[in-house]
Amino acid sequence: MTSGRKIFRFLKFIQDLNKLLDYSNRNFSISNILKVCMLLSATFYHILDSLVWVNNIGLIGKNM
Repeated sequence: MTSGRKIFRFLKFIQDLNKLLDYSNRNFSISNILKVCMLLSATFYHILDSLVWVNNIGLIGKNM
């Protein structure tokens, strides 16, 4: 069940990167800086979550 739900979040970090690029072109207010920090955190979370999912389904192993 958990692996089935993770497939919906697979490669979601690409969407986070697009939002991050959008906010990087705006002015540097406190609000935008905090949103960029939030998006960076979400991007790393989704990248690591995708790696865990790929490992759980057996595409990468201990040798890699």
